[in-house]
Amino acid sequence: MKETDKSFRIVITIVLVLMGIMFYACSPMRDKKLKEKGNEVVQMIEEYAKKNGRLPAELHELGAPFHGNNETYEYKDCIFYYEPTKDGEYWLTITFGPDEDFMYCSKRGFWLWSYDTNKIVEHKEELFREVFCDYKPILRFDSLCANIDSINTIYSVAPDSLIYCRQYYEDGRLAAEGWMLEDWDREQDSCDNIGVWKYYTRDGIMVEHEWGMLGKQTNNEK
Repeated sequence: MKETDKSFRIVITIVLVLMGIMFYACSPMRDKKLKEKGNEVVQMIEEYAKKNGRLPAELHELGAPFHGNNETYEYKDCIFYYEPTKDGEYWLTITFGPDEDFMYCSKRGFWLWSYDTNKIVEHKEELFREVFCDYKPILRFDSLCANIDSINTIYSVAPDSLIYCRQYYEDGRLAAEGWMLEDWDREQDSCDNIGVWKYYTRDGIMVEHEWGMLGKQTNNEK
């Protein structure tokens, strides 16, 4: 009986290992197939825009196989979500459930898993600039740490206060957060980002960007 149990456990272990190997081996193949399906829809959208001079408001405007004014559409066994933006770009998402989306942004021009840390790092600077140029800062100061030890009234660059700031997209979603240096009651009020800031794309990807003094990039970010 003991030998049987031991053999059974060995077989189960081998099966699980093989399943894991197959899963990781098939991931690139799965991504390739998803890209092929997704790019077919991208091509339909681009051809529609070229023909009509505008993006479709919904995928059903493309005609078959998209029918009905729905939030999501099924195409070749995949669930697609489409969202045009005011600046003439659009998002296309193949969704598999919470926290598992395969996303395409026309401004980026590439597909990206929401959890693909390697590709996020690879495109870190692009994603940062996408966020940085994509929203009009709606500021909310969450905390204020006044420089009460010494306030320099001679040099306008000397900070009076340190503020933790959150900035938002126009629809209320968080766009960026981090510390700012604020100069009060000088020739003109000014503030500069400092330290590591977190920036969030519209599809929820977070990238960090480090600012030096006076809102300048640090050497490792250039």
